[in-house]
Amino acid sequence: MTRRTELACAALLIGVVLVPTAERQQPIYESEAKTVTATIEAVDKASRVVTLRTQAGSRLLVTAPQEMEGFDRLRLGDIVTAKYFEAIVVRLARPGAPAPSGQPSINVRRKDDRPGSETMRAQTVRATIAAVDAAAPSLTVRGADGVEHVMAVTDAAQLKALKAGDAIDVTFYASRLVSVERPK
Repeated sequence: MTRRTELACAALLIGVVLVPTAERQQPIYESEAKTVTATIEAVDKASRVVTLRTQAGSRLLVTAPQEMEGFDRLRLGDIVTAKYFEAIVVRLARPGAPAPSGQPSINVRRKDDRPGSETMRAQTVRATIAAVDAAAPSLTVRGADGVEHVMAVTDAAQLKALKAGDAIDVTFYASRLVSVERPK
């Protein structure tokens, strides 16, 4: 029987968990979930770097976060499946509302009694809209540092309420879930 150990390195739940109901909005951008399956070729316990070989033959070096429980149980030959997803939510800033701290919000919890953890992370920053491009569709925002970033928008209809000069709070979400299976 295959012994299966799930290691959740970091999981960020989009809007439903981290955004209060009264403020919940649809993300303006959601990536497609990406899945990578690889085999562990080396584990450097001192630096927490795991060397993986994908099914296509590519070699990946991944640093396991400190929050990852069960790191010391990883073995050569273990099969790792990683899923990654990201999203961006934009809210118009209310006049007079304090600016978000810009610091990431991180929650860590264990799942059952298995090695591993879920780490929920979100980061909100205040920005100013520099341009709205409904044709692309995209949104160009300028951060407090003056640097402009162009963000792809999944649903162009969400751009209708936004215009250049608006102050917005942009929340970045990312999700990574890793499971490890022992070879048979």
